[in-house]
Amino acid sequence: MPANSEIFLACNAVLSGWRPISDPDEFSRLVGPVLERTDGDPTRYAMITDRRHRNRNGVVHGGVLMTLADTAVGTIARRSVKIAKAATIQLDQHFVRRVDVGDFVEARCEIVRAARSLIFITCLLSVRSEIVGTTSVILNYRRADADAETAG
Repeated sequence: MPANSEIFLACNAVLSGWRPISDPDEFSRLVGPVLERTDGDPTRYAMITDRRHRNRNGVVHGGVLMTLADTAVGTIARRSVKIAKAATIQLDQHFVRRVDVGDFVEARCEIVRAARSLIFITCLLSVRSEIVGTTSVILNYRRADADAETAG
């Protein structure tokens, strides 16, 4: 099986405007690559599904879609709110329709509210502009500037 970067490079001609996220965690590397827009839009992420993501029914496993959504919301939160550390404390996922192996799944995220230690984010998952899932996430976080204050 080709490495994740080889899969991405093989699809690069089709994916003009996308690149692997610059700071993936180990699990996202294993499942992904998770992609981000190269035009600087901080709200859009994606994944090319392949046979590794297939469940027993022959379609993409729901856990893969949840991983894409969780990675996307975590990335937008880190970049927008300057988070030092965060943990997903709630993730509500609704699967609207199946996703086939080989589909390009896009995640569009929006920060609903950033409070003192919680951030609320919604995420729509789509394939060819058709909604395939909706996600609502709450993250518990600590700001990077709060870590600097306690260190000084």
